[in-house]
Amino acid sequence: MSNENIVPKPDFRSHSGEVIGYINDPVDQCYSVSFMKNDTSYTDLLQLKITYATVLNQGSKLHPDTIHQWLFLNGMRFAEKVDKFKTIIITSKDVRDGKLITDWTQLQKS
Repeated sequence: MSNENIVPKPDFRSHSGEVIGYINDPVDQCYSVSFMKNDTSYTDLLQLKITYATVLNQGSKLHPDTIHQWLFLNGMRFAEKVDKFKTIIITSKDVRDGKLITDWTQLQKS
């Protein structure tokens, strides 16, 4: 039996179950979560990143222990609206008092 088609258990799942999320290893001084369609193709939708500096900024009111859940919940607001795979980066100017204040279409893309 081949292990090629085994998909790891997701870290997060939308209420509908249609979107799943995976915590990524830290890269480029960012925390990140990848969003995928929960169907037979497991289509990549989005990678949402937030800089370490943003999380550590006291004005953001975010915490490293809960940042991946925060990313998933905020990313669910627009994960299915992207027309093709995107990597989006949230910086300090985009967060205030634990809330994403910048419209997702205006967030930095890489």
